Amino acid sequence: MKVIKLWIVSGSWMLALLMEIVIGVRQVSLYIEPLGLYLPPYLLVLMVFEVMWSFVLPFHSDCSNGGWLELLSNIFPIQLILLALFAQYHLITMAVFLLVIVGMQVVFRYSRRSVRNTRREKRLRRRVLVLTASLVLAVPSMLVLCVYGVSEKRYQPRIEHLNALIEQASHEVREGELIPDQELLLCFQEKNWSGYTTEEKLTLVKCLADKETDRLEIPPVPLYAGKEEKYTLGHYNIVREEIMIDSEYLAGSGAKDVIETIFHEVYHAYQDYVVKSVDWRSELSHSAYFSTARAWKENQQSYINSDGTAQGYELYTAQPLESSAQRYAEQRMGEVMELLYPDAYFVR
Repeated sequence: MKVIKLWIVSGSWMLALLMEIVIGVRQVSLYIEPLGLYLPPYLLVLMVFEVMWSFVLPFHSDCSNGGWLELLSNIFPIQLILLALFAQYHLITMAVFLLVIVGMQVVFRYSRRSVRNTRREKRLRRRVLVLTASLVLAVPSMLVLCVYGVSEKRYQPRIEHLNALIEQASHEVREGELIPDQELLLCFQEKNWSGYTTEEKLTLVKCLADKETDRLEIPPVPLYAGKEEKYTLGHYNIVREEIMIDSEYLAGSGAKDVIETIFHEVYHAYQDYVVKSVDWRSELSHSAYFSTARAWKENQQSYINSDGTAQGYELYTAQPLESSAQRYAEQRMGEVMELLYPDAYFVR
């Protein structure tokens, strides 16, 4: 039993490293909306590293007793990162947790104000801080791990609300006068679109994306809204196989711009589906028939993100993946534009 305990305690420092790997692989970003604070994935990984070195080491020697206190000191930086992710959902509650920790530390120091500021006293204060903070932060840490997940804050579509949104948008239209899919497109009319919440817009966008994946004959693609990096309106993640659209862009942009973005990203999902479906070990895959898919595959391995400059944008749009997705989005927008005009909502 003692051997098992020793292994658990001595190896617990690896949990901070594991958290860094998880954040890096899952490309987790941090966005605290009320503060306007956004950390892209690579900065969040650096934050984990800095917290691990800045907080663990000063306390490590004072808590390295081979017992459970050492374990708590090793997972303390993980709890701080989880608290930051928790703040995306409950900023005020996070502040309350921090105030509780500070308050408990102040009470402890005040109660021992007559004790001299010796090395032994400093060691005791650090131990008490680690112990109290670990106990308090256990609550937001478990909520993130078990409820919210180790990820950026996301808006999720509420498909159960879809029928109500469509019915509200088409209540003035007589039954039988709409052609297929026009009921959904009515919701994208600006007079309706501008009145929806972010979650309601995302729900409509998810339904539109599902119809587009059906049209392309690929499986449905999960779609979420969250804070994206600068110059990014949305993107398709080939690792998670999901679409993420910027929540600020979704909330503040017109319906036509959002629709074109969705067509663009759904086509990226189609490209990824094609690339993953081809048996690249076969001789046929090297023929001219698969030249487009081969170009997409090679582009996935050497993809260029836009850096906001004119030259960077030109290189970004010239890529096979982007150029073909843009052509597809423009073509699809041409097909649905007339349905977005008020005079085109009725079959003549």
